[in-house]
Amino acid sequence: MLRIPLEDKKVTISRVNATVNFPCNFMLIASMNPCPCGYFGSQEKNCTCSDEQIKKYINKRSKNMEILHSLILGVVQGLTELLPVIKSNIKI
Repeated sequence: MLRIPLEDKKVTISRVNATVNFPCNFMLIASMNPCPCGYFGSQEKNCTCSDEQIKKYINKRSKNMEILHSLILGVVQGLTELLPVIKSNIKI
């Protein structure tokens, strides 16, 4: 449902008597934990999830949304010193 507005940069609302197009150009920002408990790959705390739980959790992602992602960034817990660098590179 979100794929079409992202690609076409417009939202179409259709009713019985009329169809209206509204422009929309936006950046979708999403995040998710690496696993159900949130600690997979952490150096601070051990992950309590089984391999099967992690696979099932990751496979819940929509394949269409994964294709649309122009950047997939993995962030490791404890790397907050990079936040000012990341913020300085974001142009609005």
